[in-house]
Amino acid sequence: MVRFEGSSQYSKETLYQLYKTTNEIYGMKKILKKLLLGFALALAGLFLDLPMILQGILLMSGAWLMVSKDFPARMKAEDVLETRGNHLPELKTKFYDGHLELSSSKKMKLSYRDIEHLSEVNGLMMIFFSKDSAIVIDNESLTGGTMEELKDFLEDRTNLTFRQSRSFLSMSLKDLMGLIRKS
Repeated sequence: MVRFEGSSQYSKETLYQLYKTTNEIYGMKKILKKLLLGFALALAGLFLDLPMILQGILLMSGAWLMVSKDFPARMKAEDVLETRGNHLPELKTKFYDGHLELSSSKKMKLSYRDIEHLSEVNGLMMIFFSKDSAIVIDNESLTGGTMEELKDFLEDRTNLTFRQSRSFLSMSLKDLMGLIRKS
């Protein structure tokens, strides 16, 4: 018996959110290194006795590294759109008690045990099986219950908790240290 059903029509924004979340989950160390390098370059531009043009280059490079954590996700989304000629699939997902079923032109059964991460971002539920494999569910497409009920159902089946995307600006030093340890 189908417990929940949802779908997602992939778009440029959906792909961007998917790749951004993938980078946050699987590439946090790389993001933190880029942030620290940007900070160091900006400090060098401010405090080293260099010609003004070099100070400007260091400051701009540092600032770009600090604010561009989403740039790779945007580029990957653009690349996928270009490769597929803007023909992106609509995927439907059915959630059963013992497994979930993904369907587009073919059907595929997947086990809840294979899920690595659960995330919710901007009205999209993301279910990650690996860095290169995820299912996106648009919250508005859900039938069979509420999004909170589906989240509880998945957390129960996977023993995982949903993570929320967070900005570095809203994190404390304790949060950052926890991210470094997890990565």
